Amino acid sequence: MQVTLFRDLPTERWWSMERYADELTRALRAIGCDAQSYVAARPLPRLRGALDTLANYAWRSTIYPLAARAHQGDVNHIADHSYAHLIDAFDARRTVVTCHDLAPVALNEGRGLARRLWERSFRAMLRAAHIIADSTFTRDEIRQRSNYPAEQITVVPLAVGAEFFELVTDADVRALREQYFLQDRRVVLHVGSCAPRKNIATLLAALARLRELDWVFVQAGGQFDAAQDQLIDQFDLRERVRQIPRASENQLRAWYHSAAVFALPSIYEGFGLPILEAMASGAPVVCADASSLSELASDAAILTDSHDPAKLADALRLVLTDARLADNLRARGIAQARLFTWERTARATFAVYQKIKR
Repeated sequence: MQVTLFRDLPTERWWSMERYADELTRALRAIGCDAQSYVAARPLPRLRGALDTLANYAWRSTIYPLAARAHQGDVNHIADHSYAHLIDAFDARRTVVTCHDLAPVALNEGRGLARRLWERSFRAMLRAAHIIADSTFTRDEIRQRSNYPAEQITVVPLAVGAEFFELVTDADVRALREQYFLQDRRVVLHVGSCAPRKNIATLLAALARLRELDWVFVQAGGQFDAAQDQLIDQFDLRERVRQIPRASENQLRAWYHSAAVFALPSIYEGFGLPILEAMASGAPVVCADASSLSELASDAAILTDSHDPAKLADALRLVLTDARLADNLRARGIAQARLFTWERTARATFAVYQKIKR
């Protein structure tokens, strides 16, 4: 069986989708599946501002489907539901789509052309022979918002790479602390974008309640918007905040290992991959008791109300001041993360391929 995974354009810069496509392709090959990944990459260099966005939309909507038609396998796997419109160029009867979340419709996100493209992809996804959902939460969202047959949706969780369990050298951690002037202060870490659903405003309000503790908030992978930046000044947190819009994999691992607590108070996640990465790295986790996060974290994290800054502050304070609790969370987190391997993900995905190839 030859399988082609169709991945997002690299110009999207959706790093979690890149990781999913890379790791799944590698793991499928390791279990003996003839898997190839394909993308009709848009020529670089980047354009400026809105022109770049429009060029990406045009390539994604017209050129990519035309090019992808010639690269079909015995099974086609569209690795991100945002690209499910590619199914227009395929044989839908042998096409699988992975749905990571339904945030645009659940949270009424996006406007104009971006929203219309997403809605087009959502309708296209419902013509696939099978849908893979990252979590039971996402599966249930699909069922609530469509008439897609329940028996054609399979939950296959994402996974965490073995490299996140590996120790990071003291020298690498020291270099990171020196570079960002952290000294011996405890790091409260958040990894991901700063989109509204990531709930950065509530996290900043919670941190403002912890002034008596010696901490630094590190946000890796995003860019504060104007309102979030204003809150940092309003709460007088500027000296306590560091933002790293891009971090290499080695730097990211070092940040996880440096964290006194990892915080993910999102109001909506289809999965929550940074939680697994933090747990595998030995960082105690505090996250929202919402969407897929409680399903993923189980009893290996402190779950809290994502809408209440006081409760979030209390949870963070517990981890920062109770060494025994922090150590317990580290141990439980590592055990929880070990349940999620790319081999397991690949085998469950391959079983879906076999269903539709019969």
